[in-house]
Amino acid sequence: MKFSFTIALLLFFSLVGWSTVYGQSATEVIDEVGESFIDGSVERLIKYFDERVEITMWGRRQEYSKAQAQYVMTQFFQDYPSGSFGILHRGTADGVAYALGELRSSTGTFEVNIFVKMDPGSSRVTELRFDER
Repeated sequence: MKFSFTIALLLFFSLVGWSTVYGQSATEVIDEVGESFIDGSVERLIKYFDERVEITMWGRRQEYSKAQAQYVMTQFFQDYPSGSFGILHRGTADGVAYALGELRSSTGTFEVNIFVKMDPGSSRVTELRFDER
């Protein structure tokens, strides 16, 4: 009996933790991504990434695995420590939510485009674009 209760409890808590990412709307994901830019938290950011993420920096577009994207964003936050981030515009089109934001760093200001694929029960970041202002 104790074993069954323990398994049920572990399953419940793992699903609760899992649903905090997978059960979020695209708007919530975009807001969380924005907060991760403010915090400079790569760990917080990548939990919203899809398995493959396209990242464009200064006109150079590259598709990365989630692990590779973590490395790229770690380098970005080291080179450009975050200061503030604000959403300037939001929208949706063809099952994709998007946001245009401005990231201010101590070493530069960037226009950031965030693209989130909306699926039932799951919204995941599929693309980020950074352009220096």
